[in-house]
Amino acid sequence: MGELLRIPARGDGFALAAELFLPSSPPKAAVLVAGAMAVKASFYAPLAEHMARRGAAALTVDYRGIGGSRPRRSLRHFHATFHDWGERDLAGALWYALFPAVLGIAGYLPMSKLGQGEDIPVGVAREWAQWGRDPRYVYSYAEPRGGLGYARYEGPLLAISIADDKYAPPASTAHLLSLYKRARKEQRTIRPAGKPIGHFGFFRRPDLWEEPVSWLLGRVDGNVRTAR
Repeated sequence: MGELLRIPARGDGFALAAELFLPSSPPKAAVLVAGAMAVKASFYAPLAEHMARRGAAALTVDYRGIGGSRPRRSLRHFHATFHDWGERDLAGALWYALFPAVLGIAGYLPMSKLGQGEDIPVGVAREWAQWGRDPRYVYSYAEPRGGLGYARYEGPLLAISIADDKYAPPASTAHLLSLYKRARKEQRTIRPAGKPIGHFGFFRRPDLWEEPVSWLLGRVDGNVRTAR
């Protein structure tokens, strides 16, 4: 039996049921088992186990609405499309499937080769992956340590989310904000007017900076100042 996971779909963060099968030594390949329509991921577990014994990391996943990814309520009003399964569910699962093999082969996470910025040390990447497999995310590290700053901070906290951010959508931002138990929390969502913003676009758009900068400086001296 593999490791049972909940992994986020790409774009909307829908929690997908998945199972990861790892070899006893560092994996030499990564395999994502994309199941057929109306077939639960558990059907493919024996094949995934066999691949793990042969040295590959293998991941099976239930598409949204199927098996372990089916909502508790009726499917009658549950929204899912065929292209969601490919563009969101399999895309999110593919990222998780790649992790073990890439780290085992390269010894680090080669983000630059994936067109995703700077390379990441293996210890950082593994801990990030571990947090991502836990529904508590980073709080899985903080909770056994008394909650750390998440439990202690009682001041104001503003979270800015971007409506078209496919990596950290507003729902993910809200979940992260909820970890701060005592803070005076506020979440604001910026919606693109014409030109997309995306995950990094905020930092290239000076026209979006005034509101959060004014909020921050206003908490420093008690007066909202105009950022120059």
